[in-house]
Amino acid sequence: RKKSRFLKKILLMNFGKIFVIMLLYVLQASPLLIIPVLTSNIIDAITSGGGNASTEIIINSSIIAALLLQNVPTTVLRSKILYKFVRNTSAGVKCAVVRKLQDLSITYHKNMETGSVQAKFLRDTDSIEGLLVQLLQSVFPNILNSVISICIAVCKSGTVSLFFLVVIPFNVFLSLLFRNKIRKMNRSYRKEVESLSA
Repeated sequence: RKKSRFLKKILLMNFGKIFVIMLLYVLQASPLLIIPVLTSNIIDAITSGGGNASTEIIINSSIIAALLLQNVPTTVLRSKILYKFVRNTSAGVKCAVVRKLQDLSITYHKNMETGSVQAKFLRDTDSIEGLLVQLLQSVFPNILNSVISICIAVCKSGTVSLFFLVVIPFNVFLSLLFRNKIRKMNRSYRKEVESLSA
C-alpha cells in the first residue's frame, strides 16, 4: 500500500512528463491504429470506382506515408524521454530512502540485520522502478489502445463493439480472480528473500 501511495505521488508530481510520454505513444502507435482504417478506405474507393476515387486513394496513401515516416523519430524521442524520466525518478527514490535510513537511530541500525535492510532497500526501489516502467510501457498504452480500438470499432461496425462489451468485463473478472493469489505468493517470496539476505 505504501508503494502504491508513493507511486501515485510520483505520477501526480510528474503529470506533465507522463502526458508528453503518452502523447508520443499515441503518435508512435498511430500507424497500427489508423492504417487499417485508411487501407479499408482505399479498398472501398477502388471497389466503388467513383469519379473521385483516385483523389481519395492519393489522400489516404499520403496519410499512411506520413504516419510511417514519423514513427521512427517519435519512437526514439519517446524512449529517450521515458527512460530518462524513469532513471531520474529511481535516483530520487533511492536518495529519499537513503535519507530516511540516515534519520533512523543508531540502536535501530544495531538491532536490524544489515542484509535484511539492504534486501528491503534494493527490492523496494527496484520494484517501484519496475512498476513505473510497466505502467508507462504496458498499462497506460494498453488502456489507450483499448479506448481507440473501441472508438474505431463503434464508428465502423456495431457488432464488433458488442464483442468488446463482452470480452473486456470477462478479462477484468479474470484479473481480479487471480490478484489475491499473486499477492500472497509475492509476499511469501519477499519474506524468503529477506530472511536469506539477513
